[in-house]
Amino acid sequence: MGRKVSYITIVSLITQSLFRLPVHKLISGLIRKHSLNKEDVRDLAIRLVDWSGIHTILDLGSGYGWFEQGLKGSFDLIMGVDCLQENKDEFLKAAGKVAKEPVFRKALLPAPLRLRPIISTSLWLPIHSIFFLTPLRR
Repeated sequence: MGRKVSYITIVSLITQSLFRLPVHKLISGLIRKHSLNKEDVRDLAIRLVDWSGIHTILDLGSGYGWFEQGLKGSFDLIMGVDCLQENKDEFLKAAGKVAKEPVFRKALLPAPLRLRPIISTSLWLPIHSIFFLTPLRR
């Protein structure tokens, strides 16, 4: 039987994960290991979207580009908006693999954003929402 971890320790680790990429990835691995839902929510979200008409993406809460790492194809522009400037380089690296123009903006929402290049966005992606997707039952 594994070691018990206190609730305060778990909350502290999750909070730290927002500010340190290695800790964030560790927490992500723990969630995948212990989650009852073994399906990757990113893969599920990608399968549910018809990508044929999507050329620009606005990723709210983009973090380090976790969602973009799963994308295939080519997009004209992907803009990530996140509260941590530390995520910029990793996001641009991930988005740059699938977008002609990767853009990152640091902002705490709600906040006025300079959305000029993305006003006619094909897909507005509130990334944290996909964690609440559950497998569809037929």
